[in-house]
Amino acid sequence: MPVLVEAFSVITRKDRIEDFYPDGMEGFLRDCPNRTACFDDHLVRVGFMDPDAVREFVTSLGNHGLVHRDEHGDAQDLVVVSQGQGPTTPCDWAEFFGVNVGGANVEICRLAGTDSRRLVCPGGWSHDKEANPLVYVPTDEMESRMEFLREENGLTVCRDRVTGKIMYSPSTKMARAAESTESHDSPTSEIRSRLWQSLCGLFRGR
Repeated sequence: MPVLVEAFSVITRKDRIEDFYPDGMEGFLRDCPNRTACFDDHLVRVGFMDPDAVREFVTSLGNHGLVHRDEHGDAQDLVVVSQGQGPTTPCDWAEFFGVNVGGANVEICRLAGTDSRRLVCPGGWSHDKEANPLVYVPTDEMESRMEFLREENGLTVCRDRVTGKIMYSPSTKMARAAESTESHDSPTSEIRSRLWQSLCGLFRGR
């Protein structure tokens, strides 16, 4: 069964969790930093809106024995996926594609070689855009579509000129400030650079 791909998703191989994470799946779910976890027989997905939170989570998984990338730079035990952009590192053990759920296009991921299309989602998730108003805006449409209003409590607040709705995204100022403190030659800096390309286009309505 495929797992949901939305916003920034950290997708981890379930067998690796059982082999390396303290207390296996029980320990992984206990330590999960939010309530977005969902899993099938093969993969576990945890979602984020903030690239900083992705970096921290990937680092914590590494501290517990799970390897993000092998010596060739390919995904080993886990892969970071950006909605609308795909995996941030090459990954030969997962397949990413879109399906129609209730008239909405939803991005999903499943273990390569499996054929199930039954989607697994976090509790409370809905394909209804009104109930779950996550919006991806392509980078080349940002300037014309999103009207900047203000920075508020660590969020960038914009007005979507197409819908007229007020939209929120993790603060670009905070993200850039955090990025400038890291070495651009480090693996985490590379992850951040790729996520940054998507950050400016990811908004949630309120």
